[in-house]
Amino acid sequence: MIGKIDTDILSLDWASRVMGPHLDLENVSLEIIKRFKNNIPAKKIRLFLWDKSKRKLILSASTIKQAALPRLSANKQMLQVVAGREPVFVKSGVLIPLRRGADSVGLLELSDKKVFAEHKEKVLELSGLIAVVLANTRLFMESEIRTQDMFRFNVLSRALNPTIHEEEIVKILLEGLAGIIKFDIAGLLVLSKQSKKL
Repeated sequence: MIGKIDTDILSLDWASRVMGPHLDLENVSLEIIKRFKNNIPAKKIRLFLWDKSKRKLILSASTIKQAALPRLSANKQMLQVVAGREPVFVKSGVLIPLRRGADSVGLLELSDKKVFAEHKEKVLELSGLIAVVLANTRLFMESEIRTQDMFRFNVLSRALNPTIHEEEIVKILLEGLAGIIKFDIAGLLVLSKQSKKL
């Protein structure tokens, strides 16, 4: 079963498909938890993502049924574990740091210490894969956001070029909009300063 995870969950195509057009990392987190639970018979699993800029862990996905996933942050003990490299047994279960190279990507929390002990090798292997998936997904998201920003900038800079006629500006803006939003028909209303008409 681990071989199946290797072939599809690590691809950027998979991440793109799961995240959807809004680049939702929570979708990826939920799918990771679902696949992990299919391989490891743990009852409660929580996945925390490391926010490097804010220097905190944020709950991203959980098997605990809730109407809406609260955006709670982690406790001090979790922050110490995420900085480390080894799983740590705590009162609530086992905390497993998710690292990609020297960087922290997140933390996996299993509520059942016995399940971890029985499946330790498989849990650690899957944890390594999860870290790679999360790191790759974040890089993909950053790349997609930069690409969208550059596209918008390019469209605006072309449209704002003073040597282009007004009709050409409208055409450029509509072409740029078509690249961002899917639509069948679109138009722009232009107000003339001299005639004060549309």
